[in-house]
Amino acid sequence: MRFLFLQLDRATQITRRGEASFAPCPIRLRDARFREPDVFFLSAERIARREDPPRGAEIVIEVLSQGRSSRDRDLVNKRSDDARAQIPEYWIVDPEQSRITVLSFSGDEYLVAGEFSAGSTAASAYLPEFLVNVTNLFASAKADL
Repeated sequence: MRFLFLQLDRATQITRRGEASFAPCPIRLRDARFREPDVFFLSAERIARREDPPRGAEIVIEVLSQGRSSRDRDLVNKRSDDARAQIPEYWIVDPEQSRITVLSFSGDEYLVAGEFSAGSTAASAYLPEFLVNVTNLFASAKADL
């Protein structure tokens, strides 16, 4: 999560289009529904609204936890909730598969914008300056253990 936050924060500093943040920091998906994404990006416009907690986000990143129920929660429940909130981009980081899946919101669902594994660079369509070298991401996670 730290590596992802630093990459996203670097992109936001370059563009000055918003702010990167990380858990524990809730966002409001709808009136009574909140989430604490692992890492997320808020646009300058969303920040200017000064809602506490902010309503939605532009990019949400979830790092899959171990265990079937945790993985299902991130892959199914959170994905569905974020789609209902029309969050433009949802990243799924899968340490077991050493893969990043980037989803883009289209119509009323998420479509796979790209799947990235070792040797590739995951890229955001919403914030093109946000790039993640997949090999370096998972190497940093192992170094932190």
